[in-house]
Formats: sequence, structure tokens, C-alpha cells
Amino acid sequence: MLKRAILYEAQLRARIIEASDDPEFKYYPDGYWDYGFEIPKTNHNHQDLVSVDENENIHGFFRATINRHGHFVSNLSIIAFDKGFTFHKDFRDFVIKLFVDYKYNKVVFRVAVGSPNEKLYDKFSLKFNGRIVGTFFNDLTTEDGEKLNQKYYELSRESFVSTGKNYIKRYTNERKSKSKN
Repeated sequence: MLKRAILYEAQLRARIIEASDDPEFKYYPDGYWDYGFEIPKTNHNHQDLVSVDENENIHGFFRATINRHGHFVSNLSIIAFDKGFTFHKDFRDFVIKLFVDYKYNKVVFRVAVGSPNEKLYDKFSLKFNGRIVGTFFNDLTTEDGEKLNQKYYELSRESFVSTGKNYIKRYTNERKSKSKN
């Protein structure tokens, strides 16, 4: 389930610091780690959410960087801390939230070529009529000095809403049932 990251800032900071030592996380889109990580006190430039379980344990982090002039998301930073956790649904719900709740025009995101998540993003983009904008050569240098290419994607609100109607309906119904409780 998705919740505002600011409510979990200390726990999230600890998870990010732990992940920074794990070689599996070398594909993090910024290529470096901020150990003094803080959630901004406003959502003007970012939408920051965490994926939590029923015990309030953090399993993932989602950040959307907002381009206010064009009313679109110009970058996603996503971390799945735990294997096996149902992260795909939270990822999809995060994108639904961006398009349905905040009505952003498009989402532009990237992945390091060779990342374990590359196939997930390819599939997600194809499923919702997104497009691969291109692959940028040596666009990311990992902490260990490896130079990686990055693949960029673009997903428009119109294409997502038209192809994701069933997911949006389920998301909306889940939100309504939670608000009644």
C-alpha cells in the first residue's frame, strides 16, 4: 500500500543507507546515494511515497520529480528494497496516482540498461502504450565506476488512461472502500 513518505522519513533514511551497500542497488537512477536523505517538507517539486505492508514496514520508495511548467513528471526514482514483496502493484498504483489523482500530462522515466528492472519497465511501457524515447550512451556512472547506458521512456496520460481502465477502476474502488473505513 502507498503512503506519504514524509510519515516514514527516519525509517526510509535507514533503508536507503542499508541499500547503498548492496551491489544489487548499483542501478539506482542517480548513481549515487544521499546519506542525509530528507523528504522535502512540500510536494511542490516531488511526490514522494513509500510502499508499506500491514505492519508499516517499508518495502519500496517512489519519487516523482515534477515539471510544473509543463505539468508532467520528468523523472521517477524507484527503489524496491525487498525481493518477493508485491511491488508491481504499488508501482502501477503510483503511476495511476500521478495520472488520475494529480492529472499530470505525462511521465518520463529511465532505467539503466542491464538493470533487473529493465524488463519490467519495457513491459509496463508496452502494456500502456508508452514509448521508448531512446537509449543514451554512458549516461550513468555507478559508484564502482561502471559506465552504463540508460533507456528513457515516455508515457502520456491519454494512452495510460485509455489502456489502463480496469486498473484505474480497481484503484478507485480500493480508495473508496478505504475511505469508508
